[in-house]
Amino acid sequence: MHKRFWFLAGVAAAATALVATAGAMAFRGDAASRAAITLRAAPFNWAAVPKTAAERKVKKILVFGMEQDITGFNLAQADQTAYWAALTGETPVVRGAYIIDNQGNYHLDQASAVKVTKTDFEIDIRPDANWMWGTKKVPVTAQDYAFTYQQFINTKNNVASTTGYSNIKNYTIKNSKTIIFHWKPGQPFADYRDLFGYIYPSFALKGLNFNTWWANCVCGFDGKPVSDGPFYLAKYTRGQGVTLKPNPFWYGSKPLLSEIDFKLITDTNSEIQAMRGGEVDAINPSPQTALAALINQKGIVYSSSAASSRSTGTSSSARRATR
Repeated sequence: MHKRFWFLAGVAAAATALVATAGAMAFRGDAASRAAITLRAAPFNWAAVPKTAAERKVKKILVFGMEQDITGFNLAQADQTAYWAALTGETPVVRGAYIIDNQGNYHLDQASAVKVTKTDFEIDIRPDANWMWGTKKVPVTAQDYAFTYQQFINTKNNVASTTGYSNIKNYTIKNSKTIIFHWKPGQPFADYRDLFGYIYPSFALKGLNFNTWWANCVCGFDGKPVSDGPFYLAKYTRGQGVTLKPNPFWYGSKPLLSEIDFKLITDTNSEIQAMRGGEVDAINPSPQTALAALINQKGIVYSSSAASSRSTGTSSSARRATR
């Protein structure tokens, strides 16, 4: 179960390709061969990012200071689900039926309509919801929702939580854009809006191992990027950072940014200095008194608000600074 928030979407509104290892070239083989594939994104290249805020503004590039490293982008997998993986991979790259705004209100996202009864949970998918797979546009279909459900109930998969999905008995695909999930007798799930917040592309992941498929990229079995959100994951290097670029097939408003770079800066004091010196354009660090240095600095907007962690479900006080 995943709750998705509009944090990064607000930042993007304000303001290449993936490669596979040699083993991935065997993707044309059988399912066993695919399961053994190691897929990796193109390496994050900090040297190619403009170093001054003025240069980045002209090129519509935003650099975000990232406080913690990422060890995978499969948010439903227990070993990969984490806050910064969600900020860089879930909301901007992979979408679902609902999204939650900054006030905690739910809005239909990839779903155009939802109907829930004591026996059924019916989802209509937006007609214009499509996947980007490399350069191809592929419709988001009911089969993707069915495939996603199957991952949650597969006992071989190390899922973070089966809550809600375990209340579903089976499903019926009504048409390519409509699926009906049937509750187990007497077990309708009241928090249904938190189900299917993270949909998998069935056509691009068949035969891959759920526990490892997005450990180093958000891509299909051929190593090409996959996205149904406003951005796709273009580059990633563990211990360094992430690059996102706009998805041309996104059904929502066109992103105003041409690129978002997340640079890993694990020390909060260094992160604050990077913000003051113009090395980064935004940060979302852990709350601490040292952040007071940014409150009155010209050209920086500082905000503090209650926030919920999508990965853990806990609440905290969030401090954010943007240029």
